[in-house]
Amino acid sequence: MAQGLDPIKIYQGAGQALVTAFGSVNAGQLTASTPCSEWNVKNLLNYNLNVQKFLHSTLIAGSVEPSSMNDVNGDLPTEGAEAALKSITDQVISAAHGMDLT
Repeated sequence: MAQGLDPIKIYQGAGQALVTAFGSVNAGQLTASTPCSEWNVKNLLNYNLNVQKFLHSTLIAGSVEPSSMNDVNGDLPTEGAEAALKSITDQVISAAHGMDLT
């Protein structure tokens, strides 16, 4: 890899911070408003999960449609948003490590 910032390490740091933030959300906050007036906290959690799923699919030449990132009204994953985000960010990191970034 060329000298400079390592995008995988940057993503890892951002992912860890986001996982921590997800872990601090409690059930009573899921319907709270956000700066995005059309979304509540649950919608924002779902959006972030969907973006990571799309990123992973892109890295592995999958077929997730970009429009799926906006499907934010469903239930959170049964394992919980924090665990789901940790899992998908780990998958993204693993896929990125398998790529030639030179």
